[in-house]
Amino acid sequence: MSDPWDNKIKIRWPIEESWNHNNIKDVIQGAWINEDCALLFRVLEDIGWGEIFSVHEKYYSEKSKGISKALNHVINNKLLRISDYRVPIFAHEEYRKAPYLMEYKIRNLAIDVASGHYNTLLWKIARLSLAVEENDLEKLTEQKVGVLILVDEELKRSGNFDPSVCTWQQAVEYMKLFKNQWSAPLLLICINDPGNFRVTDNGSGSNPRSTIHTWD
Repeated sequence: MSDPWDNKIKIRWPIEESWNHNNIKDVIQGAWINEDCALLFRVLEDIGWGEIFSVHEKYYSEKSKGISKALNHVINNKLLRISDYRVPIFAHEEYRKAPYLMEYKIRNLAIDVASGHYNTLLWKIARLSLAVEENDLEKLTEQKVGVLILVDEELKRSGNFDPSVCTWQQAVEYMKLFKNQWSAPLLLICINDPGNFRVTDNGSGSNPRSTIHTWD
């Protein structure tokens, strides 16, 4: 059996009709979009769980109950190597600031990571759609696809994420409910639970606060 520390991140794929938002399945087959998505996927799928575990133990295990901060830390560092960071959506000076910024931009892709409270999920999806859709305000850049990276419900449990952290399943549900409000093609990338680790909360005052347990 393989060592869990050697395993790479796995992404939910292929796209199914339940999350084929505005026919994103066909949209990303276009030459330029496909090339951009391939680059993004290569970077994400090259992330090892061992790297995430090591970051957690080095920086976050003393105070954090789970690995959400470590996962976000690693993904952020990887994306910064291939993308532009916090890029304004609009050209008008008044709107070239938060919250009207794309977290990451890879050529035709506007990208965000949903690692926080589920109350922010609707805004993150709406902002990605805003970055792609036509608008009366002049755009600073033209994006073709919005991409949101999220965790699976099982990974949320295994990684002992805070109960309020949003998940891929919640985003899929929102897509169904608000489909007519978001006309942009949006891709939801789900990071799957590898099924061979669990994070234990050792309790307030413990050092470390959390411990990663792995098995083959």
